[in-house]
Amino acid sequence: PILCEPLNIHKACSMLSEASIRKDTMGAEIVKSHYDKQDFSKFFNQLKKETLLLKQWCLDGRMSDEGYSLGVELEGWLTDRNARPMAMNQEILEHLNHPQVVPELSQFNVEINGSPMGVSPSVLNDLATDLNHLVKKTRTAAQRFDAELMMIGVLPTVTESMLNPNVMTPFERYKALNDYMSSVAKRKSHLHITGDSDELRLDRGDIMMASATTSFQIQVKVPYSKIRRSYNASKVLSPAVVALSANAPYLFGRSLWDESRIPLFEHAVDSCPSQERYNGKFRASFGTNYLNNCISDYFVENLQDYPILLPEPYDSMTAELKHLALHNGTIWRWNRIVVGAEPCGQPHVRIEHRSPSSGPTVTDSMATMAFFVGCLVELSDQITPIEDAIPFDLSRKNFYQCARKGLDAELFWKGGKRLHCKDLIINKLLPMAKLGLEKLNVDSSDIRHYLEDIILPRVQTGQNGANWQKSYTKEHGRHFNEMSMAYLERQKTDEPVHTWNW
Repeated sequence: PILCEPLNIHKACSMLSEASIRKDTMGAEIVKSHYDKQDFSKFFNQLKKETLLLKQWCLDGRMSDEGYSLGVELEGWLTDRNARPMAMNQEILEHLNHPQVVPELSQFNVEINGSPMGVSPSVLNDLATDLNHLVKKTRTAAQRFDAELMMIGVLPTVTESMLNPNVMTPFERYKALNDYMSSVAKRKSHLHITGDSDELRLDRGDIMMASATTSFQIQVKVPYSKIRRSYNASKVLSPAVVALSANAPYLFGRSLWDESRIPLFEHAVDSCPSQERYNGKFRASFGTNYLNNCISDYFVENLQDYPILLPEPYDSMTAELKHLALHNGTIWRWNRIVVGAEPCGQPHVRIEHRSPSSGPTVTDSMATMAFFVGCLVELSDQITPIEDAIPFDLSRKNFYQCARKGLDAELFWKGGKRLHCKDLIINKLLPMAKLGLEKLNVDSSDIRHYLEDIILPRVQTGQNGANWQKSYTKEHGRHFNEMSMAYLERQKTDEPVHTWNW
């Protein structure tokens, strides 16, 4: 039985639209930082009602089947003139005073939110122009405080000792998350990453390690009739996207994975009991399976399998889905389903693709986005579902292999074939990306610019952000301050990373 009161759909979805401006708990301030048993009980009961209401909306055909729209989020580092982390986000953002540029977990970081846009022939160029404008404004504001803005997966100059609760942005949501991880969970995160030449072992009882990881997140609103195929395609595509955008080979002075940000973030927010980890139920993970039926299955899994972290006592109606959104925001799958709303108020669904690393440039990031979106559209339209040809366990193996090896990874593909990542991208995925963008009527010159002029030579040369960093240190040694300053100098030109020298 549905446990919620019947509501007028237009009124309900209007409330949803207002409630879904921010979907991730890392971006939505809360009132309390300490909770009692009653808070958890009330939150769970309301979460259950909202989960069942969403299921009913899906069954009743109330979800929007309107076309695609796109958005981006870019996380960055604040550094001093010598490329060392600078804990200044409060002062800089107060000076900037822009609603689309907000704090992150640590005072070293900021998040830049691009304006969401419906698909049009100029959408890629428009998104790039908007994001470049916001980056420029943020960089100018930072320079007023003798700081710089750097977009990179993990800042090579950051040390473990720098990432402590003293540099946490003073927001209640961060304090509450940290208190849960360090006190309620009563366990430490055990980090062990082995690279080709180095390894790292750490035990931490707070969440500050998560702030060492910065990403470029792609938001794709999809027609509801395509959500299952699109979400599954996003998982299949994630390995190639990680390889293309890998930009975090160095962590605390060690040479580890090409995208060390992936295992670091997963361990930093891991509070699951051992039996849940065995079943793949990490708080941050690739997930446990493809989506087999309705999106309500995804949110039922949230309800049943993931303990509540932030039982914020919202005084709201069930149809606002505030509890569902907040709980969903504390489960960091690399591909997340988000419920939002059309301008008219009708509920829609978005895929939040979280696997790309931040940087090296806005141009590089937009090319990665063009590749992902084009492939997503084409794969979701193919007669044979891609998830029928590639078992989930193989997609997950591909993902972590690409995080480890980047463009040098070898991947499983259809029919159990093993392909080199570069060959897969060039021969299979780039043609799909082109077809998908053409279906969206994206301008042909923009398709050529991002796919043929940027993605293709990035793969052919093998020079993504991670490989540029490794080439620099091979030439000059592990002088991370000098390397980071050289990286920033090239980033400011917005020339794509495959053209950078070292």
